[in-house]
Amino acid sequence: MKTLAQITAMAASGPLVAKIAGSVANRKERKSAKGNRFAFVGLSDPTGLYEVTVFSDVLEASRALLEPGQNVVLQVKAELEGETLKLLANAVQPIDAVADQAGSSDLRIHLDRAEAAASVAALFARLEKGRSTGRVTLTVPFEGQEVDVGLPGEYPVVKLNLKYRQQKKYHPALIERDFRDRLSPELERIIESNDRSSRAANISFPTGEEILEDGGHT
Repeated sequence: MKTLAQITAMAASGPLVAKIAGSVANRKERKSAKGNRFAFVGLSDPTGLYEVTVFSDVLEASRALLEPGQNVVLQVKAELEGETLKLLANAVQPIDAVADQAGSSDLRIHLDRAEAAASVAALFARLEKGRSTGRVTLTVPFEGQEVDVGLPGEYPVVKLNLKYRQQKKYHPALIERDFRDRLSPELERIIESNDRSSRAANISFPTGEEILEDGGHT
């Protein structure tokens, strides 16, 4: 499974298929000219906010999972268009189900290079079996996609319980942006001047946290 930051970096080398976890923030459904419904789904992971396009077949199968507040794992096709990352959903799973699979007696290892698979397989072949054993699957990159390669037999593994930390929810009226580093020096000076004028006139504006606590009423 990859983070948004990792997928963005990998997409610079070309289109790829990967899995990404996220907390659903919103879903906007639309209808195509042919009458098929599709959706733009906004999500977040620990490295940022992102949007995924979901076409009708995946949308019909996964609509209940794409409600705000749900934590999911998506298999996506990722492609950079200019500086914009485009994500298209191929499948959606509840994150609890994926965590249960990861916490079973089997082990999945994601490799950055397919050439490393032989070395990893040789390493496991030298291990002595313990009380807890399971099957090992290597996930390797191949022509922009991820391919699963199962090692024969069983190997000593440790059972893990994984938890995905749910992201903080924001009031719909608030849009989180980090753009200060892109502002021109002139605009920075204008903002600072306005801030000083407001403080001198004893005028204060509510923060985002205060708006949330007030339920969005101003």
